[in-house]
Amino acid sequence: MVVMKDRRQNREVLLALLITLMAIAIRVYGNWWDYPHAYHPDEWHSVERAVHFITERSIRTDFFIYPTAYMYILSVVYGIVGGISKIAGVLAGYGGTLAGYYEAMPADFYIIGRTVTALLGGATVWVTWLIGRALFSARLGLVAALFLAFAYSHCVHSHYATTDVPATFFAMLSFYFSVRIFQGTGSRSTYVYAGLLAGLGAATKYPAALALAPLVVAHLLRASADQEATEGRSNRYLWPGIASALVGFGIGCPSAFFESGAFVTAFVDMRVHSQTGHLGIQPGTLWGYFTQLTPAGGVGLALAIAAGFGMMFGLWSHRRRTLLLLSFPALYYAIIGPYCLQYLRYFVPNIPFLCIFAALFVEQLHVQCFERRRLRVAAPIIAVILVATPAYYCVLRHHIALLQEDTRDIAGDWALAHIPRSDKILVCFHSRIPLPPDSTCRMEETYTDMLHGRYKVFLRSWRTVSRLPCLPAAYRRQAQANIGVYEELVKQTPAMAQSRARPLEYYYRQGCRWAIVESNYRARFYKPWTEKQYPAMAQSWQEFYAALEEDAEVVFRVSRHVRDHPWGLGFDQAPDITIYRLDAQMADAGPP
Repeated sequence: MVVMKDRRQNREVLLALLITLMAIAIRVYGNWWDYPHAYHPDEWHSVERAVHFITERSIRTDFFIYPTAYMYILSVVYGIVGGISKIAGVLAGYGGTLAGYYEAMPADFYIIGRTVTALLGGATVWVTWLIGRALFSARLGLVAALFLAFAYSHCVHSHYATTDVPATFFAMLSFYFSVRIFQGTGSRSTYVYAGLLAGLGAATKYPAALALAPLVVAHLLRASADQEATEGRSNRYLWPGIASALVGFGIGCPSAFFESGAFVTAFVDMRVHSQTGHLGIQPGTLWGYFTQLTPAGGVGLALAIAAGFGMMFGLWSHRRRTLLLLSFPALYYAIIGPYCLQYLRYFVPNIPFLCIFAALFVEQLHVQCFERRRLRVAAPIIAVILVATPAYYCVLRHHIALLQEDTRDIAGDWALAHIPRSDKILVCFHSRIPLPPDSTCRMEETYTDMLHGRYKVFLRSWRTVSRLPCLPAAYRRQAQANIGVYEELVKQTPAMAQSRARPLEYYYRQGCRWAIVESNYRARFYKPWTEKQYPAMAQSWQEFYAALEEDAEVVFRVSRHVRDHPWGLGFDQAPDITIYRLDAQMADAGPP
C-alpha cells in the first residue's frame, strides 16, 4: 500500500515537472522575436539599469517608477554571463568589458533578460501546482498548473524583460508559505519566508506587496489542530513575518531608503499616471479587465467562467480555503480595477489564482460524476479541453505571430534601400523603426489640454501627501515645494497655445522629404474617447494625417495584422506602416 502511494506521488511529481518544463519551453520560444532590435517600450528600463549597476559597480538609483529587485536579478545574471564570456574570450572583441559588449550588442542582453523572465514564469507554474496540492489535491494542482502553462497573458508577458511575471512568481511563492501557515504546519521561519518573499515581490513591482495580506489571513484562519495551545506562540510569529516583508523590500530596493524623496515622488507620479492614463486608451471600468480587454482577464472567456463557478463552489463547500485563496486577488483587483489605465499585464498576478479556481471547478465535476463509471474520467477531460482550448489557440496564434518578420524591420530595410542618405525622414515621436538617428525628424507632440488635466491631478495628489499625519519635515517641505510648482503650471497651461499638429509644410521646411506613419500611433487620435475629451487635438491630428493622404505620395505599405478571433485573441505583434514622399510644392503652401 505504501509502495503504491509512493509510486502515485512520484507520478504526480513527474507530471508536474513535465508541465513546468513545457511551460518554460513555451515561454522561452520566440523571445528573440525582434532581434537585433528591442521594440518593447518598457524593457529598456530594466535591462539598461541592470547593465549600469554592474558596470558602475553601484546599486544606487533615483529611478523608482519600477523598483529594482528584478534589475538586481538581471545584474547577477549579466555578471555571470560576462564572467563566462571573458573566460571564453568573447569580450576581447568588445574592448574586454561588459559595457563594450552591451554597447555593440544590446539585443543579446534583452534576450537574456527575457529568458530569466521565462524561467520565473515556468517556476510560477510549479508553485501553482504546489499550492493546489497543498490546499486541495495533487490532481487539482496538476490541472491548475496545466491551465497556467497555457494562460495567454502569462505566456505573452513571459516573453518580455519586464517586472509583471517575476513579481507574480514572488507573490505566489509567498502565498505558498501562507498556505503552510493556514494548515498549521508553519513555524517562525515559515512566517519569515512568507513576509520576506512578499517584500521581494513589492521590490519587483509595488502592488505585489499585497501578498502580505494572505499571511495575515492565513494566520487568522489557521487550521491547526491544536490552535489554542499555540495561540500565544503563533501571535509572536506574525510580527516577525510582517517585519520580514520590510526587510525583503529593503534587500530588493535599498535605494528607496537612501533616496526617499525621489521614492515618494515616484509614488505620486504612478498614482497620477494610473488616474489620467494614456492618450488614445479607453479609460477602464471596474470590470474592464473582463469586458474591455481580450481575452477576458488574460485567460480567455471559458477559463474565466470556469473560475467563477469554481469560486462559487469553493465559497459553498471550502469556505476557509477559498477565503485564503481570495485574500490576494480580491484585494489586488479592488486596487487595480478602478484604474483609468488598464493593461492586461497589470492583471497577470491574478491569473494563477483564476487557474486554481478553474481547476476546482473541474475537480468538482469529477467528484459529481465519480459514481457514473462512463463519466468520471470523460467529464473532467472534456471540461479541461473546453476550458483550455481557447487559451491554447491564442498562445498558438501568438507564436505564429512571433515567427513572422516585424513590420518595423521591413519598413526600416525598405527605407535604407530606397531613401537617399541625405534626406530627412519624418517619423512618429515614439517610433522605434531602425533608422539612423541623424536621418530622422520626430513629429512634435505637445498636448497642452491633456497636460492641464494631468497637472491638476498632480496638484491634488501633492496636497494629499502634505496632509498625511506623521509626515517627516523634509517630505513636507518637498510636498509644499511641489504644490507651488504645479499651482503655477495649472495657471499657465490654459494660456498656452492649444494642442495642434504642425502642418506638413513646417516639416518640409525642416528638411523632411519623407514621412513614415505607424498605425498604432495614428489610431490614438481617432479613438472616440480622445475625440470626446480632446476634440481640438483630435481634429488637428486627423487633419494632419488626412493631408498626408491627399498631398503626399504613398510609396510603400506593409501590414502584418493578426486577425481577431471570436475566442478573444487580442494580439497584434506589429503595426501597419505607410511611407510617404512629401511634395516639393509644400514649401510654399500655408503658413510656417
